[in-house]
Amino acid sequence: MVLGDNRPRKPSSVIRAPSKTETKSRFPSRSAAERYRLRAGRAIVEAADQVLAGRAADRHKAAALEMKFQALKVLDGLGDSAARGAAERLAVELQSDANAAVALTALRLCLADRLPAWRTLPETQKAATLDGVAGLVVSHPPSVDQLTLLTDLADKLGDTPDRGRVLRAVEPLLPRFEPLARAGRGAVATGGGSGGGAAAEKLAALRGVLRRLRLPGEPIEVDGRLLSGEPVDWAGYRGKVVLIDFWAAWCGLCHAELPNLQRLHKAYAGRGFAVLGVCLDEDPRRAEAFLARHGVGWATLLPGDEDQRGWRHPMARRYGVRDLPRAILVGRDGRVIDTNARGEALEGQLARLLGAQEPPPPGGQAASGVAESDAAPATAATRVGGG
Repeated sequence: MVLGDNRPRKPSSVIRAPSKTETKSRFPSRSAAERYRLRAGRAIVEAADQVLAGRAADRHKAAALEMKFQALKVLDGLGDSAARGAAERLAVELQSDANAAVALTALRLCLADRLPAWRTLPETQKAATLDGVAGLVVSHPPSVDQLTLLTDLADKLGDTPDRGRVLRAVEPLLPRFEPLARAGRGAVATGGGSGGGAAAEKLAALRGVLRRLRLPGEPIEVDGRLLSGEPVDWAGYRGKVVLIDFWAAWCGLCHAELPNLQRLHKAYAGRGFAVLGVCLDEDPRRAEAFLARHGVGWATLLPGDEDQRGWRHPMARRYGVRDLPRAILVGRDGRVIDTNARGEALEGQLARLLGAQEPPPPGGQAASGVAESDAAPATAATRVGGG
């Protein structure tokens, strides 16, 4: 890209907001900086239009669309009346593009805007979004990118009241991807390299997420080996309210939730509440040290097989656990009550199921005992795995 000073630049280097230091050093005023960003944004839109209208490779067209979308959002934020709402209209319009890469990119950009605000969207917009996803998948040949998009969609909406409609939208699409997954597995079996199995891995990840979405009201299958090496006795938990807690020693939010979980376990254990940990650490020694340091007394699943640790843990794969913490609450009858039972919500559920706890004595609240050095900052869900 070349701007008014005739110096070529990457689009990403000119569309971002300049820092205060940059504004002072490169521009005489903030208004001058904003004028520069307006020129840069319009230049990106013009360049992207040329790429989209030409014979560029699919990946270049997809990249041009993404840059145009982001540039339009910046221009809208700067008060350019011609760009008001243009990014959203662009993403919706190009979902029907004949080019599969462009259509998929347009849908992904649209979802990136809508999913964070899903709970507040009008019903018509929710329905149009899910219809758009299904329409795009059936209009183009199946691909790994489509599987990735469907998995992200199901995962991000799996804890909303629209879990059922997401299942109804996505599950009928699964048979379309079976031939692609079989071809990938065949390529691996015949020495085609690990990359040949990407479709099979992505399809398995999507099935795992959908399996988790179907859990409420259904029994959950729990098996595997504990840190001690013994097999878990899931039948022995029958008749109790059980929280299956997916965690890792490196997970900041898991650390933040631990004091609350320990408090609730102490208050309700005598009434039939139990916790079963599912650790996604790679090193069992680190998990054991963490549990000992913080006085965690409940059992924890962590396979002895190194190939089944971390995000490869069979329980995590089976139920599509793609971020931490993830806590699944199971009733006395062995059926799942909630697939995201944490914080105040968990406390309310336990009070309803087992009776409200006694108020703690003055000064009786236990200290958390969780060292800050044990984990990453607890500012957002830790999202690393999940195919």
